[in-house]
Amino acid sequence: MRRSPFVRRHAAQALNLSITVLLYNISALILGGLLALDTVQVALLIVTPLVAGTWLVALVHLIRAAIAADVGGYYEIPGWMCATLVR
Repeated sequence: MRRSPFVRRHAAQALNLSITVLLYNISALILGGLLALDTVQVALLIVTPLVAGTWLVALVHLIRAAIAADVGGYYEIPGWMCATLVR
C-alpha cells in the first residue's frame, strides 16, 4: 500500500467495482424472489438479463481499466456503475 499509489488506486477501484456488482446481484436476487411469488417465468425473464447485463458492463469496464493500467494511465469507472466504498 505504501509503495505504489498507482497500484493502490487500481486495486481500490477493482474492489469497489466488485463490491458494487455484488450488491447489484443481491438486489436482483431479492427482486427475483419477489417476482417469483407471482410467476417464476416472469422472474427469470426480468432478472436473468438484468444480472447478465450487469456482469457484461462490469467486464467491459474492467477490461478498459486493465488496458489503461497497462499503458500507465488511469481509468475512472463511472459513478453510476461503481460506488466509492474504499479509497
